[in-house]
Amino acid sequence: MPATSRRQRPARRWSRTAVVAALVGATLGLTPLATAATDTGSTSTQNEAGHRISAERQSLDVMPTVTSKDGLFPETKADMEPVEGALARTEGVFEFGANGVADATQYLYSLDFDHPNKKAVPTTKGGPATVSITPLTPGPHTLFVRIQDAEGNVGPMYLYRFYVKSPGVPDKPGDLNGDGHPDLFAIDGTGNLGLHAGTGGGRVDSMVPLSAGGGWNDALLTHRGDWTGDYYEDLVARRSDGKLWLFPNNGLGEFSEDTRQEVYFFPDPVTGTVIDPSTIKQIVSLGDINPNSSEPSHPDFVAVIGDQLWYLPGSFYGSIDGGYVIGSSGWGDMQLASPGDVDGDGFTDLIARDTSTGQLWVYHGKSAGHSDGDTDPASLGADANRTAYATDWTTTARPLFTASGDSDGDGVPDLWTTTSNTTAGLEFVPGRRTGLVGPPTVVGTGGWQAIELIS
Repeated sequence: MPATSRRQRPARRWSRTAVVAALVGATLGLTPLATAATDTGSTSTQNEAGHRISAERQSLDVMPTVTSKDGLFPETKADMEPVEGALARTEGVFEFGANGVADATQYLYSLDFDHPNKKAVPTTKGGPATVSITPLTPGPHTLFVRIQDAEGNVGPMYLYRFYVKSPGVPDKPGDLNGDGHPDLFAIDGTGNLGLHAGTGGGRVDSMVPLSAGGGWNDALLTHRGDWTGDYYEDLVARRSDGKLWLFPNNGLGEFSEDTRQEVYFFPDPVTGTVIDPSTIKQIVSLGDINPNSSEPSHPDFVAVIGDQLWYLPGSFYGSIDGGYVIGSSGWGDMQLASPGDVDGDGFTDLIARDTSTGQLWVYHGKSAGHSDGDTDPASLGADANRTAYATDWTTTARPLFTASGDSDGDGVPDLWTTTSNTTAGLEFVPGRRTGLVGPPTVVGTGGWQAIELIS
């Protein structure tokens, strides 16, 4: 499977300012601090006990008080410079006060949603209530809070604005929830997507469902790198509709159909050819193998199309520049995994299994000859750069496998694999800098035979 030769050409780089200017302009200003509720057509009488009886719901004219009880997320008022709070994914405690409304029975609140739909109930009427909130993304946030009294009347909203600090560095490769351990996606036999959080040493927790009702059958999944600028590792998936989708990570390894974005393929600047994602048989994210210190990082990919291995350079905001062939033949029988740097030379490597023989190979990435440490994409498709990594990994013995990142903390990326053994369904396989992989350890028992894909 020799790599085809191709003249070097500069990667397409698009202006970040040009891409985002239209998207962010309206978000920079501050809105009024409170929105008063109006209900001027209401009438009321009093019963014998002196309580109000509303013909229509009365509007309170009092906003609650809102404070960061633990001081982690101080308020930024309209006339203030932003006050930066704690890091994203830090739990903070907020206290709501009735501000003199003696019969306040609950507080309605929501984060970054102007129709409060959550409830905080004080111990006694008119008393304070506390809630724990974990802002997942860096930057500005708004906590919307209003009072509701015993008659069901609601007051105007208080808008508590605060800023969340960015971690400033990406999560470790494979880590989807920020705890420092690589995690594992799985698609089960019902076509649903789930997340097994890594707990260290190659072990994983029980699956947390990320979908219901199926829809993930025959999908391709990959995750390595941040494509949205929030330092969280995002999910990229080719679904049964034949399209490639970017699913932004919310910081806890959770994803929403509402925030997904279709990946756009730019035409090749030389040939004008546009890749049809429905023709992709496999795809793995390599991370950013051609970093540019003056531009944001975006992941690059390799994909099997037909019998060839293609390099697909990532670009801004879920787009891919014109790709090109780096392995001319023999890749149709290969299954891919993206481990990162296996041999410790500073360049990204690729793992591939020949399904016809059960042989597992490491394709060692080589320098592109640039001072910034680029990996030459063509080196990942060259047989001359590969070494044996495991034998007898047939699809019968080990139906599925993936590279997980460094799960055991020794600095070398590792693997997970399902097995045909019903009492040893998922095994952790430690990676090695040289030679073959280490001895496997059982980390999951029953139920893994029904899993259709892991990533």
